[in-house]
Amino acid sequence: TQELWEAVMDSNPSSYRGARKPVENVSWNDCQNFIHRLNSLTGQNFRLPTEAEWEFAARGGEGAPLFNGNSFSADNMNKIAWTLDNTSTVHPVDEMPANGFGIFDTCGNVWEMTLDWFSEDAGYSAGFVADYETGGITWDPKGPECEMTYQNNASASHRRVLRGGCYSYSAKYARPAYRSNPA
Repeated sequence: TQELWEAVMDSNPSSYRGARKPVENVSWNDCQNFIHRLNSLTGQNFRLPTEAEWEFAARGGEGAPLFNGNSFSADNMNKIAWTLDNTSTVHPVDEMPANGFGIFDTCGNVWEMTLDWFSEDAGYSAGFVADYETGGITWDPKGPECEMTYQNNASASHRRVLRGGCYSYSAKYARPAYRSNPA
């Protein structure tokens, strides 16, 4: 939330202000700086989730396409996610129902970064396709250790995977199986 970001970073880069709204307008490096400072303040070892960890969490432990046990449709997504189909702005994080793990807004609202790199390699993508078709998470590849800045998008190996869709994209982009990368 912006409230937590401000407590850790003493600033707020978000355009859509609100203490309970998610932080947006941040780069990969901004997120890494936040995590580093959060770890220093708490003595913990937080990090972004891998792509497979994110999808498992987004599904809330359910094997179904959506965490509410339903199949994918725009109507079903409208019940659990803020997308272009039901809003035109960012919302506080707890206005839609939590999933089976008690996590809010894994689908919709704002895109979420993962630890993994993005690859369009057919072998890399094939593992995800097999998992999506069965509803399971069995394959969790890690990309090379590389830094990414918002401007550094020339190489696919330097782009991190974004998940979850957002308020300005249609519902199909918010389903847990959809994966994207920074433009």
